[in-house]
Amino acid sequence: MALVISPQEYLKRTQEVYVESAKRCDSTMQSISLAFEVELADIARHDSRITMMDGKQMKSIAVLTMILLPGTFLATFIAAPSGIQWNGDERPWLFWALVVPVALVVLIVYLWWTKKWTRGKEVGVGGNADKGRNLMPF
Repeated sequence: MALVISPQEYLKRTQEVYVESAKRCDSTMQSISLAFEVELADIARHDSRITMMDGKQMKSIAVLTMILLPGTFLATFIAAPSGIQWNGDERPWLFWALVVPVALVVLIVYLWWTKKWTRGKEVGVGGNADKGRNLMPF
């Protein structure tokens, strides 16, 4: 005995199977999309950590340069042939008496400038408070 189904019943069952399969497919696609977005967020978080470490390393190199550059400049200036007669063996303390204050002034100006620039940027977060204000010269 064969079961006979009307064409309308067959189309109705086929449509139900199709709709159920489409729902499962949509659910699977949403799961894959969510997993992909989570993975991208994890990669972005990792990249931001690396960028922050990079920025800290660059800042430490810049600070070290600011500490050493005044001494390098003064040593070069003193060693250059000029009308100034300088013998480092006679007054070595004079070199350090010039280098330390100049290096401190450079560091103080750097700290002041950094604080001013950072404060200006924080004011403008999420708004237009710092629009048009250029705190950096470049």
